[in-house]
Amino acid sequence: MRLLLSSALVLVAFGCTSSHGVEDASSVPDSARRDGGSLDSCVPPPCPAPPEGCFYDGGDACSCGEIVCDSCGGLIGDCAPPPPGCDYLFDEPCGCGNLVCEDAGVADGGIVDCSAVRCAYPPHVDGCNWIPSTTVCCEFELECETCDERFPEFDNTCTTDAECTIAMHRVDCCGSVEAQGIRRTEFDRFTTIEDACNLGAPECDCIPNSTLADDGTTGTEFVVNCTSAGICVTSAS
Repeated sequence: MRLLLSSALVLVAFGCTSSHGVEDASSVPDSARRDGGSLDSCVPPPCPAPPEGCFYDGGDACSCGEIVCDSCGGLIGDCAPPPPGCDYLFDEPCGCGNLVCEDAGVADGGIVDCSAVRCAYPPHVDGCNWIPSTTVCCEFELECETCDERFPEFDNTCTTDAECTIAMHRVDCCGSVEAQGIRRTEFDRFTTIEDACNLGAPECDCIPNSTLADDGTTGTEFVVNCTSAGICVTSAS
């Protein structure tokens, strides 16, 4: 009896079929194992929470599946609570966003100290820069390049008034204009360069200044004269 039992154990150990109805484990269909059969050895694994921005894909009862992340790769750090008077704005999928704060208080000398805050800059404007306010954190003023920075000088010498003419030159992105006196023979060159400059000039949301003449007067109509110094000078009429 002891010998027969030992032989049966040997047969089972090697996966053989005995005359007593012991089946080869490999002959059992996979569906029988997964459907709760006595030979089902699948144990659902513990699936830790995926990183923020990620999820499990292709999982089943026996596996968690593959972690799939967005373009951030799920590597998003914890966002510290914003300081009083501050908040996260412009939320980004890969970060906390920009920390924007109200007035952080004016330091000595009347200059606000914004070193402890992170401000969200307004949208970019071609040819312009946003300059932080010196009195309120996270407020900006738009400062734009003008044609003056690359605009050539024009001959304004003269001997008579007839040699002079008025050139209307735009000087900022608000549309402010100066009435400048130049030599009449320079007018065509001025017009070509001025038109090209204005074509690429940025537009700002601001009110233009009054049109300024060479002599410092402002107005809407101007005259030009050749001065005793031999220079074409404009003035408001």
